Amino acid sequence: MSEEKMKLKATRSGFEIRGITFSTKSEKTFKTSEKGFRMLNFGIRKNPSENIFLNLQSSKPKQVYWSVPVKGEDKKRETVAFDYGKEPSTEGAKMIGAVGIKLHKDDEVKYFHPYDAWEYLKENLEDGMSVFVKGNIEYSSYKDNQSGDVRKSRKFVLNAIFATNEPIDFESEKFEERAVFNQDVIVLGWEPIEGSKETVYLNAGIVGYNNYEVVQFETISKVADTLKKNLRKYHAVTVNGVISSEGGAVEIPAEQDDDGWGTKDTVGVQRKPTVAKILVTGATPASVDTETYSEKLVDSWIKYCDDLKASKEKSNPANFETQDGWGSKTEIEDEDPWK
Repeated sequence: MSEEKMKLKATRSGFEIRGITFSTKSEKTFKTSEKGFRMLNFGIRKNPSENIFLNLQSSKPKQVYWSVPVKGEDKKRETVAFDYGKEPSTEGAKMIGAVGIKLHKDDEVKYFHPYDAWEYLKENLEDGMSVFVKGNIEYSSYKDNQSGDVRKSRKFVLNAIFATNEPIDFESEKFEERAVFNQDVIVLGWEPIEGSKETVYLNAGIVGYNNYEVVQFETISKVADTLKKNLRKYHAVTVNGVISSEGGAVEIPAEQDDDGWGTKDTVGVQRKPTVAKILVTGATPASVDTETYSEKLVDSWIKYCDDLKASKEKSNPANFETQDGWGSKTEIEDEDPWK
């Protein structure tokens, strides 16, 4: 494969959520595979009725990459690899891809490789902590081995968790909810949403490290109209919006027979899975990119990713996983519709 195909610019993303931690001590929170791959999955309650689950996973690295200042050259930095467990002696060096952690407001911020962040959080993360979390959104798809259907996964991957200055009180008049995201997207087209005039689907291409996914983003219609006027297929733009969730509660019929026996027994009734949802409410006009992507480049990247996946599966079929099970199961009007 050519270098050009391997260097297609990734579409970046980010999210920020304020909330209270939960599900930090369940048997599914901290897991390891037989080969030592570490996986973390815990929840943030962003308001009394909505939860978002966060992910972190890593294998033990052989090397860790650092951004190191170049001696004698002001503001210039270079990327240097060090064996795992060793650190550069240069002042101002920063670990690339580190997870920032500060679980109590009087703590100093600590930075860990994701593999070590798992261990630190296992020992120190607790339910009920008021925190501000940041990270990026990862998209993937896999073939269900039983049904043969292609299923899509979305993960909110943690890269920072900081204690808030004051405990979060959902009942306080001062409480301000924050669960927002931004995402670079390649515009592919639009679809109506049945029964909705306020929103439509944006079909978008997402370029990852070694994958390409087509993702549907529910989008405010007014913003969609502006995007349609200003962008064409394979143009890129940074969109932004809000994160919500649904499910996680037992469904109880609104009307029950008033026989004097009270509510129905719901023990053992299957709970709806918590599903994260994101809604595009704006876009950044200065981010519009009409040159980086094209049908030819995207097709070449898809072929490269498919060949890479097939090569990995062929070389190690016993350990090739098509289903990770750690992602979410998903999937305002302003005067200026770009806001």
